[in-house]
Amino acid sequence: MKIIANNPKAAYDYHLFTHFDAGLVLSGLEIKAIRDKGVSIAEAWIQVRDGRVLLMDANITPKNSADWELTSYKPNGTRVVLLRKKEIVSLERELLSGRTAVPLRVYLNDHGFAKLVIATAKGKKQHDKRETTRAHDLQRYGFEN
Repeated sequence: MKIIANNPKAAYDYHLFTHFDAGLVLSGLEIKAIRDKGVSIAEAWIQVRDGRVLLMDANITPKNSADWELTSYKPNGTRVVLLRKKEIVSLERELLSGRTAVPLRVYLNDHGFAKLVIATAKGKKQHDKRETTRAHDLQRYGFEN
């Protein structure tokens, strides 16, 4: 497994619950950009619409601009996320209960397919974020929690 893009701010801003491994529907230009690490999911979010899971605002930009300037390619376009029907139903149920879905990381599996890790999450309050920072600093400097 080769991690291409990570979203560490998600763990800071949200309490993370259920994780899903999902595939992505990509064009050839997009998978080449992902293999060249031309992807950012920091501003991305997940939406479920009509029984389909969509990745919104993920920035997939090819390094060679000549490739995508000639086509009608949109770097921040909407991409379809591939999940099993049971996982989609479970994700929808959690979203209806007040949680949100955030992308955590994009990676390439052993067969070269791009995969996306999604987590259901609930937003943290400011005091929870301070506690997360405190625990991280204690671990970073070698002190016990």
